[in-house]
Amino acid sequence: MNGGYDDGYRRSPCFWGTTPGSLVRLLADLVPSFEGFQILDAGCGEGKNAIFFAQRGAAVKAIDVSSLAFQNAYAAWDLDKRQLCSWELGDVLSSVL
Repeated sequence: MNGGYDDGYRRSPCFWGTTPGSLVRLLADLVPSFEGFQILDAGCGEGKNAIFFAQRGAAVKAIDVSSLAFQNAYAAWDLDKRQLCSWELGDVLSSVL
């Protein structure tokens, strides 16, 4: 991929940061447990939301089309956290349909 998010992934070791998004945090305030949930994080980027849900018991499939996003994710998260999710490089439409 040229341009777009990949430019950001090249410039920053963790373009999106490691803090989950505000809507994800709000949902976590409303839902006491994610045990037994299956979550698809489509366009997961570096995985901040995927890791958050997985740490709280959800089975998470994290998909992104950017190999640079995954390179950053593997650098940002230690092995134990990365292994909480199923990571898939590819177009989400090709992966789930």
